[in-house]
Amino acid sequence: MKTIKKDVLIIGSGLSGLYTSLCLNDTLKIGVVTKDHMDKSNSVLAQGGIASCIDKDDSLASHIKDTMSAGSNVNNVDAVTLLVSKAPKEIHKLIDLGVQFDKDEHGMILTTLEGGHSHKRILHAKGDATGQVIMETVVGQVLKKENIEILKQTMAIKIVFHSEQVVGVIVLNNNQFVFIETSVVVIASGGIGALYRHTTNHPFSTGDGIVLAKEAGCSLVDMCFVQFHPTAFYSKEGDKKFLITEAVRGEGGKLLDRNYKPFMSKYDKRLDLASRDVVSKSIVDCMQKQNIKHVWLDITQHSKDFLEKRFPTIYAFLKKHEIYMEKSYIPVAPVAHYFIGGITTDLDGRTTVDGIYACGEVSSTGVHGANRLASNSLLECLVFGKRTANHINKRLTKNNVLSQQSQITQHIQEQMKVLDQFPPCNDQAPYLKFKNLIQSVMTQYAGIIREDKALTIAYEDICKIKQEVQEFKAVCPLYFEVFNMCIVAEQVILDAIEKDSVGCHYKISSSDNES
Repeated sequence: MKTIKKDVLIIGSGLSGLYTSLCLNDTLKIGVVTKDHMDKSNSVLAQGGIASCIDKDDSLASHIKDTMSAGSNVNNVDAVTLLVSKAPKEIHKLIDLGVQFDKDEHGMILTTLEGGHSHKRILHAKGDATGQVIMETVVGQVLKKENIEILKQTMAIKIVFHSEQVVGVIVLNNNQFVFIETSVVVIASGGIGALYRHTTNHPFSTGDGIVLAKEAGCSLVDMCFVQFHPTAFYSKEGDKKFLITEAVRGEGGKLLDRNYKPFMSKYDKRLDLASRDVVSKSIVDCMQKQNIKHVWLDITQHSKDFLEKRFPTIYAFLKKHEIYMEKSYIPVAPVAHYFIGGITTDLDGRTTVDGIYACGEVSSTGVHGANRLASNSLLECLVFGKRTANHINKRLTKNNVLSQQSQITQHIQEQMKVLDQFPPCNDQAPYLKFKNLIQSVMTQYAGIIREDKALTIAYEDICKIKQEVQEFKAVCPLYFEVFNMCIVAEQVILDAIEKDSVGCHYKISSSDNES
C-alpha cells in the first residue's frame, strides 16, 4: 500500500480549505485532498459577494445585529462578533493577494444590499462572479507554495487512530487505497446540497466530511438546518440549478406571482429583502396557493447596459435561454443551497476529537444560528480558516511534529484488511439509482416545509436504502458517496424530528397540513 507523509492534511479544496493552507507555516508539509479539481467547488459558484463593514454609514454592531436576526437569534454571539470584527482585515488580505473588487469612478470599492442586511455592505467582483475571482486568486497563490501538494480526484475514506491519536487518513485514488500519514486533519469538505433533487451545489457535495467526522467520534450539531436559496433559475432540465444571486433583489428586483403582481408584502415588512428562510417559505406558500411551479423575478426597471455590467454572468446565462433581464421576467424557485449545521467546532476550528479540525460550510461554530445571513459564507471561510491555521501553527512545533511520526505500519495494515475485502466496481448504475432514491426522499419529506409524520417515513425509507447500498460495496467513489449520503440524510431527518421550528427548519404537524 502506498503511503504519503504530511504534517497537515486538508480535506477539501474550496475557499476554507485553501485559505487555511495559505495561512499555515511554510515549514509544514501540507496535503490538500480534493474529490475533483480545484476549479470546481461551491466557493467558485458564489455570485453575490462577501459581507464586510467598510462604509462610514455602516457599523460592526449593525452587521452583528443583522447576522443574529437572520439566525433567529440563536447564534453563538462570540462567533458572530469574531466573524464581523475580523471581516475588514480579511478583505484587505484578499486585496493584498490580488483580488480586485469592483470600484466606482473614484476608485472606491462598491457595495450593494442583500436580503437581511440593513446596510450596503456586500463587496463584489466582476459584477456577479465574486467567488470565481476570489478562488482564482487563492488557487494561484496556493500553486506557488512548494510545501502544499494538491491530491486531485482523491476521496478521503477514513481517519485512522493509533493509541487514541490521529495517525492518518485512508484515501481512494484511481480506485486504489492510499494511506496519508499525518497527525492533524482539517475537514473543509463543504456542504450536503447533493442530498436534494434540486440544488445550487455541485453533484459531489454529498456530505463526506460529516461522515468522516462522525465515524471518528466528532460531535455533530444542528443537522436539520439546511438553507434553501429563494431564487434559483427554474428549469425542467438538470438537478444542479443556476443561482440568481440575491443581489438582483438588492438592486431593486421584485418577486411576482402568477398574475405578475408583487406578493412579499403579505409575508414580511422587509418585502423582497427579508432573510432567505422567510423569502423561501413565502415563495413556496405562494406557489402552493396558486398551483404554480415557480414565481417571477422582475428587474426590468434597469437598462440593458446596467444589467450587463452589474450581472454579466447571469445576463449571459439568461440570454442563452432567450430571457433578457431588461424586458423579461425571470422564472425562479427555491432550491437546496447551504448547510448551516455540521461538525461542532470551537472558534479555533477544533472539533471534539483532538487532532481533527473543521472549517467552512462543513463546520458549525454557531455563527449562522438557524439561518445564514447572505454573503457571510465566504467571510466565514476566511475568518475561521485563518483561526484554524493559527491554532495548528502553534500546535505543530518541530519537536511534536517528529514525535507523532511513529511506526504504525502494522496497525494500518489491520485497518486495511476490511477495505481490501471490497470487490472492484463493475457497474455504476446501482449507485446512481440509490442516489436518485435518496434525493427523492429528502426532497419530498425534508425540504423547506416538513411534516412530523412524513419525517418518520423518510427516516424509515433512508434506513432501507442504506441496507441495500451496503450489499453493493465496491472500491468505487460512487459507493462511498451514496453510503455517506444515507448517513447524512439519517442525521438531518433525526434532528428535524427532534427540533421545533426555528429559522430554516420549518416543521408543521400532520394535523395542521390536513386541516
